[in-house]
Amino acid sequence: MKLDDTALADVIETSLVRLPTLPGQLDYIQAPGVEGMISDTSSGLINMVGAARLTTGNANTVISTVKELYRSRRQSFDWWVGPNSTPRDIGGRLIDAGFRLTEPASAGLAITDLSVPINVNPAVLVRRATVDDSADVNSVLAQGFGTSPHVWAVATAATLRAPGEFKSAVYVAYIDGIDIAVGAAHLVHVPGRPIALLAAAATLPAHRGKGVYTAMVARRLADARANGADAAVIQADPNTSAPVCLKLGFRHLCTQQIYEWTPEGS
Repeated sequence: MKLDDTALADVIETSLVRLPTLPGQLDYIQAPGVEGMISDTSSGLINMVGAARLTTGNANTVISTVKELYRSRRQSFDWWVGPNSTPRDIGGRLIDAGFRLTEPASAGLAITDLSVPINVNPAVLVRRATVDDSADVNSVLAQGFGTSPHVWAVATAATLRAPGEFKSAVYVAYIDGIDIAVGAAHLVHVPGRPIALLAAAATLPAHRGKGVYTAMVARRLADARANGADAAVIQADPNTSAPVCLKLGFRHLCTQQIYEWTPEGS
């Protein structure tokens, strides 16, 4: 299927708020004109709102409604503002409502040739993870992102148990001669579209610069292609993962600004 940049940018903007759920621990929010995820933990890495299609007339009301939803559970969350978010001044409205603009912004990247050759370090092994690998996966992601392992316990469980239409998978990476897992990553196919999302990925700080991240990208692209995807997208940090992905054939399509909100007293 031919995928134009408009379709890919739309998936970049919406995919993080349409991830697999884990009932009771990670669910979709119910609010008019926006999409989002709400969990049993307080972290913007898993509590995310975005894809706003609001008007100048209802934006402030919806923002207040969403804030109250998370406030009632004393949880922080991040609001992602992408190229199609409306109204156009929603960023300023979020600031007025007590949100903080975080830096850096997220780089939305896409690749439409999943067969592109990628040179990987032969000392790095990337394999699909099972439930038995969950503790290792969550430990790596927690250290890589500097957050609680419970955040990733929820996200990893949701990805591993996702319904078939997501074709989701979790990966764990090792380096020859090192006994512990050094990398972990998620992959989620967008339901109903031939596009895969390269979701959370991290390498232990002590083992960065050895090609672990590149190997995880290569394995996920190969599996995405084998599962019928024609393209892949990623939300990348412009200072870390984005430069690597651009060298591997990804293109920058859009930028998303991230606004953080934390309940009073947290």
